[in-house]
Amino acid sequence: KKSFRYIACLQLLWFSLGLFGTQANVQLTLVYWVAIFIIFISYSLHKISKHDFSSFFNGTKFLTFSIIFFGLLNFYWLIPTIPQLTSYFQHYSGLAETAFSPNIEVYIQNSVFLNGAIRLMGYWAFNGTWQGGEYYTYASSYSSYLMIIISFLIPAMVILGIRKLKSKALLLIPLYFAGLFLIKGVHSPLGWINEYVFTNFSLFQTGRNVILTWGLLTALCTSLLFGLGVGSIYEWLSKHSKTIKLPFINIIGVSVILFLVIGLLGFPFFTGDIIRSPTANITTVDARFEVPEYYYDFKKFIESEQGDFRILALPLHKAGNGFFNWTHGYVGPEPLVYFSNNPVVYSNNLSPMFKLLGESFGNHPISKQSI
Repeated sequence: KKSFRYIACLQLLWFSLGLFGTQANVQLTLVYWVAIFIIFISYSLHKISKHDFSSFFNGTKFLTFSIIFFGLLNFYWLIPTIPQLTSYFQHYSGLAETAFSPNIEVYIQNSVFLNGAIRLMGYWAFNGTWQGGEYYTYASSYSSYLMIIISFLIPAMVILGIRKLKSKALLLIPLYFAGLFLIKGVHSPLGWINEYVFTNFSLFQTGRNVILTWGLLTALCTSLLFGLGVGSIYEWLSKHSKTIKLPFINIIGVSVILFLVIGLLGFPFFTGDIIRSPTANITTVDARFEVPEYYYDFKKFIESEQGDFRILALPLHKAGNGFFNWTHGYVGPEPLVYFSNNPVVYSNNLSPMFKLLGESFGNHPISKQSI
C-alpha cells in the first residue's frame, strides 16, 4: 500500500509540473522513461546477482504500476498521439528537406567528446561563430588554462562522490555513464553503436541535438555526485584538521571549491552575460526585446470577441521559431500564444496534436469574409 501511494503521488507530481501531457514532446518523454528503465535494469541485475528475487519482483511491480498510472493520467493526449507517431517520426526524419541540415549531420555536429562531457561542456555552438559573430560572447574566457583547470574540478568531485555512494544510491552510476555514452554520440569509444541506432531507429532522431536532449541525464547525476564529492572533502578535512593545523580548514576548503566552480566557472550567471546581447551580423539576437504595442491591441480585440474560435498565425513557421523585425529583434515561438487564451496554430512543430488541429482547418476552411 505504501508503494502504491508513492507511485500515485510521484505520477501526480510529474503531471502537475507539466513533465508529461500535451506540453511535453515525445523527445523529453523519451528521456524520462529511458532514465527510469536504466535505473530499473540496473536495480534488477543487482538484485538478481544477489539472488534477491523478492526485491526484483517488487521492483517490477513498482515499474508496472508506474506505467499504468502514467497511462491513466495521460490518457487524454496519448490516445490521439499514438496513432500519429509513425508520421511524427517520418516527418522528423525528413526535416532536412524543409529546414536546417540532414539529421545525421546535426547529430554529428552536436556529439560531444568525453573530455568535454564529463565537465558539462563541449556544445559546438559555445565556441562557434557565424559570419564574424560569436554565438556566446563570453565563451573565449573558458579557453584560458585557469578555467580549464577549474572545470576539471567537476569530474574530480564526481569521482569522489561515486566512491561515497552506498546501497540504492549506486543506481546513479549506470545512469551517469549512460548519459555520457549518449551525449558523446559518434565519438569514441564505440561511437559506431550510437550512429547505427540513430540512423536505423527514427525514434532517436527526435533527439538529434544530443547534448540538449541526453545532457539532462548527465547534468542530473553530476549535480548529485558533485555534492557528495564536496561532502567527502569536508569530512576528510574535518578528520585531518589537527594535522593541517589551520582553523576552519574544512569550511575554507569547501568554500574555495564552491567559489571556483559556481562563482568563477559560472560567472555569466552573476554578470548577466548569460542573457545574450546582439552580436555582429545577427549571429545572436538580443534576448532583451520590446513587444510592439499592437500585440496588446490584438489582446484587447480577442478578449472582446465572443464564441469558441481558434487563431491561425500566418505565415506558418517551418522550424518552430520565427524571426521578427522588432526594434531589438526577436527570434522565438509565435508571440500571439502569450496574448490569447484561445488556441493558436502557429507552426509545424512536428507535434501530432498540432497536426490534428491544423487538419481541422483544412476540413473547415476559413471563409474570405472572416479574414
